[in-house]
Amino acid sequence: MSGVVSVKRHFGRYILAYFALFAFMRVVSKPVLELDEAELIYLSQWWFWGYGPQPPLYSWLQNAFVFVLGPNLWSIALLKALLYGLIFYFSYRIGLHFFNRSWAVVSSMLLFSSLELMVHSFRHSHTLLVVAMVLISFTLFLSCLENTTFLNALLLGGAFALGMLSKYNFGIFILSLIIIVFINSGYRLKLRNPSLWMGLVLGALLSLPHGLWLLNNWNEVQQSVAADMVPERQPYFTNVIKGLSDMTADSISIIFPMVMIVLVFAGLKNKLRQLIKFRHPGKTFLPAQVLLIQLSIMLGLIFLGLMSDVNVRWLQPVWIMLPFILVYWIRLKLQSLEPDGLIRWLGIGAILLLLFHPLRNQGELLFGLTNRTHCDFQELADNLSAQHYSYNAFLTRGYFMAGNLRMQFPDELVLCTFWEPPEPFRDSMMMVVMNSEMKLDENQNRTLLLDENTCFQAWFQEEAPEKAR
Repeated sequence: MSGVVSVKRHFGRYILAYFALFAFMRVVSKPVLELDEAELIYLSQWWFWGYGPQPPLYSWLQNAFVFVLGPNLWSIALLKALLYGLIFYFSYRIGLHFFNRSWAVVSSMLLFSSLELMVHSFRHSHTLLVVAMVLISFTLFLSCLENTTFLNALLLGGAFALGMLSKYNFGIFILSLIIIVFINSGYRLKLRNPSLWMGLVLGALLSLPHGLWLLNNWNEVQQSVAADMVPERQPYFTNVIKGLSDMTADSISIIFPMVMIVLVFAGLKNKLRQLIKFRHPGKTFLPAQVLLIQLSIMLGLIFLGLMSDVNVRWLQPVWIMLPFILVYWIRLKLQSLEPDGLIRWLGIGAILLLLFHPLRNQGELLFGLTNRTHCDFQELADNLSAQHYSYNAFLTRGYFMAGNLRMQFPDELVLCTFWEPPEPFRDSMMMVVMNSEMKLDENQNRTLLLDENTCFQAWFQEEAPEKAR
């Protein structure tokens, strides 16, 4: 059995093995947490219904992994690998709904060519979760359209609830599905089924506890979200132009690698002219409808003056429909084309991506492109332990320091200056401050981070928490 045939026949197993190895490579290649990872390890000391402006689902999942495995790199890497695996598996499941098995594999493996997903989102955990929930919800939506049973509706309602608990911009995806149902007469007929409404409502109750918390903390969350969407008060047309330029540039950065690999592959098969010859890719193709409606909603937010700063992470759940559209386009224009060659290309890319993050870390060190994730927290922990001070907890500057310090001291309470320390600990903390977070000059920071003695400072006095506030 050839490699490509084996991949197509056992695609789920290959995805499982690949991302298990992905987690292993993350653990052995870099012993320091990224900023988002450190924040999650820090917050895993508590269970809350809400974590400021960020929905709580990822923190709940991370807390569960930390409870089983401890606050370490494995708990971070395995959860992240699980989410990546879900993204690729449900992309494959959606592909099976629209195409045969071979092209379903291509629709999933095209995600390996998405640098935003495989490289940049690697550092932004919540983005992975909302992308996974979009694909899971869309799979259940397709099942519900085919067979509107109470169980399918219940699962879909639960997926919608979990999606909103993963990231608030998931609401754009839900709104797009609602619009699609109402503009399609065949879909509207299903709204008359009482099982649909019962299942959706009961499933959506999963978000009720956080919903109540959100009502009690609405002003804080609303102000933070509004500040992210419109960070600066500028004239209306200035905001619109900035929003459109951001959305265009970010969209290109997402779609360019995927589109290019399809065009190059068609060119090698001497079918490029046939592929790009204009023809509408299908007005009724459901993923294309979902994509276009979501983009229209975001454009509406820009023109209403509600969004001027479009973050590329917000567009990831929107453009995740692109691989299905590309495969639909290939099959529509090049019906005789076999997908095996494209699968081989994407498989080679997947192997290179597996090596990228470990090699990136070593390459940064080799060329002197250091950053705070190169600090030696193990040596810092050894130095602090050698002092034998009787402190009840650590007080640190920011989430990055707090999460990495907690990984070294899993049995100690670690707090950061973003939060007010509890009364019993205020006068008995060890204040640990990272120099690079106190310096403004980026070039000077890079020279500080190579030597542990200049990378960190430790202040051992009871008055330190008071000075930090």
